[in-house]
Amino acid sequence: MFGWLSSPPDPLLLHFGNISVRWYGAILATALLSGVYLAQYLAKRVGLKPEKITDLAFFTTVAALIGARIVHVLNDWGYYGQNPGEIVQVWHGGLAFHGVLLGGLLALWLYSRRQKLAPILLFDISFPALALGQVIGRWGNWVNQELYGRPTTLPWAMNIAPENRVAGFTSFTTFHPLFLYESFGNAIILVILLIVWRCRNRRLGDVAAAYLVLSPALRFGLDYLRLGQPMVGSVTNAQVFSWFLVVAGLALLFTRRHRPVQ
Repeated sequence: MFGWLSSPPDPLLLHFGNISVRWYGAILATALLSGVYLAQYLAKRVGLKPEKITDLAFFTTVAALIGARIVHVLNDWGYYGQNPGEIVQVWHGGLAFHGVLLGGLLALWLYSRRQKLAPILLFDISFPALALGQVIGRWGNWVNQELYGRPTTLPWAMNIAPENRVAGFTSFTTFHPLFLYESFGNAIILVILLIVWRCRNRRLGDVAAAYLVLSPALRFGLDYLRLGQPMVGSVTNAQVFSWFLVVAGLALLFTRRHRPVQ
């Protein structure tokens, strides 16, 4: 039933002469376009022109990709320090989600200042789109066999090729499909965010607060299954950052409660 988890397609989707299209890039592009479409839909509901979202998507995407790559490279500097040529080869995978948040949020804040828009409004619009992008984008990790968890023999375990196994775990063959857990978990988060959007007593910032609590909490829990993560004591760097995001989300939720219903 779960055999397909161990049989991802060839990473190369199409090849035309000197031009190659990889599944990873195609999936990320699909995730981006889907997120932009959702953000434009939500923008219309609050009277914001869709063109604003198109411009915002460009700036945040560039910043998010740069941030995601920087954080990933820093987390695995032992490898990239010895293979500097791999730093720019993002098509091989390796994008840290917390880098996506840092880069994207910075670009969003700067854009809101330039356009004289309320940053919290753009957060409410952008976070459901980001959740949708995570749902779709994680399948690129499946193709590259790069986001899997600890060894397991559960029925839905995925087989990882020897060359893709983390050092110290090369003798194991089947692992937790962490990409699937994250994709499914973010699908649930997306549904919750859209429900919050439709609530009659929703206040500005409620959607952003819900995302900042739920998404990092999901990452915090799943990090106990991750392999080869940089540690701070008994927890990973990502778990520490996730904890701060959860606190920020709760603070935002409580501080916005006095605001009028949108």
